[in-house]
Amino acid sequence: SPSVWRAIVFFLVTILFERLRLEKSELTALLLSAVLLLLAEPRFLFQISFQLSYVIALGVILYKETTMKAGGALRRTLAAGLVSMLFSLPLLLLYFQQLSLLTLLATPLIAPLVQLVILLAAIYLYAPFLTQWLIPLNTFLAGSIGAMNWGVAQLNRIPPYFLEGRPWPLALIL
Repeated sequence: SPSVWRAIVFFLVTILFERLRLEKSELTALLLSAVLLLLAEPRFLFQISFQLSYVIALGVILYKETTMKAGGALRRTLAAGLVSMLFSLPLLLLYFQQLSLLTLLATPLIAPLVQLVILLAAIYLYAPFLTQWLIPLNTFLAGSIGAMNWGVAQLNRIPPYFLEGRPWPLALIL
């Protein structure tokens, strides 16, 4: 998927910058990763996953300092989730011509838990030799996934309220 390729190429470009002792610039690395991916696969430009991945990454990079000032880890995660949601909103409106009002509530609540699950799963994936010491992690990971599923189920019980129609005025304002 283009978003996975973006993450891989971005990571490789930042490592290359470090190895060559070049100034670390996340914006330059993001732009270079986009150029390299589009040279390899020009059709990515027209895929919403590519567009969303880069727009959200751009938002996170641009507002990195602001989100880091948000306080504790939970507040920083919520702030990053809010930035991601706001940056993705124009594209989502453009493609789907609707906005779920529930998304405004769900994204900041679910995003921190998703990030935690991803982090714990990555630790488990890259440290399988520590399996015997990771039993508490397994329990915590299963509980986190269970909590996330419960939260999503509760949110699904709320009737969906959508703003629908041509998004041009709203998308242009955002």
